[in-house]
Amino acid sequence: MNKIIIVVLVVFCLVSCKKDQILTDVKLVANDSIARDAQLMIDGYLIDIFSKVDDSENVDPCLNPSENFPVISLNPNHTALGKSYYDFVIISKDYRNQLKGTKIIEDGVCQKWVLRSPQLKPVVDAKYEIQGMVNVSDNNCYVKVYDENNSSQAILKIILNDEEVISNFNTTKEVWEENIFLDNGMNFIAIESILEGDQSETPVISYIEISSMEVTQTFKMQTINDKPGAFLIASTK
Repeated sequence: MNKIIIVVLVVFCLVSCKKDQILTDVKLVANDSIARDAQLMIDGYLIDIFSKVDDSENVDPCLNPSENFPVISLNPNHTALGKSYYDFVIISKDYRNQLKGTKIIEDGVCQKWVLRSPQLKPVVDAKYEIQGMVNVSDNNCYVKVYDENNSSQAILKIILNDEEVISNFNTTKEVWEENIFLDNGMNFIAIESILEGDQSETPVISYIEISSMEVTQTFKMQTINDKPGAFLIASTK
């Protein structure tokens, strides 16, 4: 009889525990002006922003919530008994730096998530000139690169997130187009060009189309030998 009661209690607990999700409160704080107002994303969704930390590092993270210290409630994503994991991206206010990773947090225990500026890494290598940014709401995109005037004899190389997707490409002769998959958070597309002889210092203008969720955005990118250009692509939900 006791065994039957125990089994019933276990089954009841398993069913009821799934309904009673334990929320975990986290206070988002940043310790300097560079990290301040960085955006937190979890699974591609913008959650909240970090604010500047006060003078005391020992303040209970759940006391005195205010605008300067946003407190968010995370839904559990269990990875172990009593703990949950969160795939996150943190994006700086100027969108040029970010931090990616997985954070394991004890369920139901309020705590601080502290952000320090050295944790944020540049999205784009310094050799590229960032010429703008576009936003997309889906990771699957269609990209098209072409030369509207068909006047340049430049040889191009297209880079997506530090990976070369095509080289020895000439927009005068052909249009390059391909489906791409973006990471959550900040991405970049860059073009390097080579023009020889008298044209070596001539700017090369390429047109880029990015289509996502039936929305197409078109922009121009300028490159010169040894001076590649880049555009940031923010993929958020």
